[in-house]
This record gives sequence, structure tokens and C-alpha cells, in this order.
Amino acid sequence: MSKSQLTVLVSAVVLVLVLFMLPQSVVKKDSGPSPAEESSHADPRGGNTEAAEESFPAAVLSKTDSAKANESVKVFSDAASPKEKRLVKADSLSVLYRRAGNYRNAARWRDSVYSISPDSRNAVKAGEAWFEAAAQLPNDEKGIAFRKAFTGKARERFTKAMSDPAFKSDAKIKLALTWVDSEDPMKGISLLREVITEEPENKSAILQLGLLSMRSGQFDKAEARFKKLLELDPANDEARWQLALSLNQGGKRAEAIATLKPLLKSRNDEIKSSAESMLKELEGTGR
Repeated sequence: MSKSQLTVLVSAVVLVLVLFMLPQSVVKKDSGPSPAEESSHADPRGGNTEAAEESFPAAVLSKTDSAKANESVKVFSDAASPKEKRLVKADSLSVLYRRAGNYRNAARWRDSVYSISPDSRNAVKAGEAWFEAAAQLPNDEKGIAFRKAFTGKARERFTKAMSDPAFKSDAKIKLALTWVDSEDPMKGISLLREVITEEPENKSAILQLGLLSMRSGQFDKAEARFKKLLELDPANDEARWQLALSLNQGGKRAEAIATLKPLLKSRNDEIKSSAESMLKELEGTGR
């Protein structure tokens, strides 16, 4: 497998910033935005909302979804609506917009859920939504500015959740990933190492550190991480696939082949197909 192929395969797993355009909604304007939308809508570089929106093409909701959205916004915006009903509507709006590919509005409504019920679970979900929205932004000036703002919101939510022992490790790992592809990647790596120090068998942290070792070309370290993960979870096909990649890139072709063969029975079609392709290459024409 070529170096470029490896880079694509590893990045597809570890990279949480997948770059494609973040669309806008077409809910009727007279329905009005939620308080969360208003606070999140400003151009982070300064300037008005309309100018900021020029970076993002419209995503058209179906007539059915548009009607549902308008009804939900109306209920949410009604001060007389009980808290439970507003929570349900904000949640449904987040799901609706995410399904339509409008990750930015999905994040706004997910954050509205958190604002109404600021517990740790909702903090994590809001952080995930903001980070997913950040991942969809283009690499132009406005996109970069919005990505920084959205990622900042994600970090705030994950940091809040870290104060809860039940969510500390999960939130810290997610917080780490917001730093990995930033101006300070070592901050993310340090956070992941903190998790491993506190929980040596945390499978998610082990996986992420292994993937980071792959990206930096430290294939021996990656191999050790993935082998450890397989010891903890022998049925983890993702770990087995990454181990095969690290072995192959580390010059251990025979071991890579042996590691790949069990993946031919994987229930994950993507991993199974990739394993078949890589085996054909290694057993046939070679590297």
C-alpha cells in the first residue's frame, strides 16, 4: 500500500474535520430563530449576519420537514410552552437539520437543548454537534473564522462535561480531538495521555493515540497501541485493520497479511473490502 493510500485511510478514521460545505436552512423567516440561533449567527470576525451567510449555500428542506420545523420553532419560541415540550422540539429540530445536512443549525438546536437542560450528557452532545458543524466549513477566510468559533463552543461544552466524573474521560478524549488538528496539536496528545495515565485500558484513548502515531510515521508505536487494543477487545475490527496497516508500513509484510485474513469475515463492509484489496496487493504484486 502506497504512502498516499495509507494517509487517506488513516485520515478517514482519525480526522474529525471532514471538509465540505455547511448548508443553511430554508425555514420560513417569519418563524424566527431561537435565542441560540441569534447568539450563534454572528460573523466571528465581526460584521453582520447576512454577509457571513454568503459563504454557505442553501440546503432545501422538504415540504414536510419545513412544516415540521416551523411548527417546532413556534412551540419552542412560545414562552408559555413547558420546559419539557421545548426540550423535545429543540431536540427534534437538531435531528431534522442534521438529517438535511445542515450541521450548523443542528448544532444551534442541540445547544438549545443544553441551554434548557445543562447536564453533562447534553453538554457532550452539544460539543459533538458544534465540532461536527466546524468540520463541514470551507477553507476560505470566513470558513476558517467560523470553524474557530464553532470549535471554541465545542471545547466549552466538553470542558463543562469533564467536571462530571461519569463523563470525564469521554469528554476529555473529545476535547483532545478538537486540538489534534489545530495550532496546538500537542495539547490534544497531552490530554489523551492523561486519560491513559488515569485509565490504562481506555480503548478509545488507545485507538486515538495509535492513529496519531500512524499519522506521524511512528509505526512501531502504532503497532504497540493497536496490539494492546486487540488484547482488550479481540473482536475490534477497526483495531485489527489499523494494526495491519502499521505492520505493513513498518516493513512486516507477512505479519500484515496474517492480521488481515480474519477481516475477510468482518461484518463491516468497508473494512472487509479494504482488507480484500490490501491482501490482493500484498499477496499478488506485492508492495
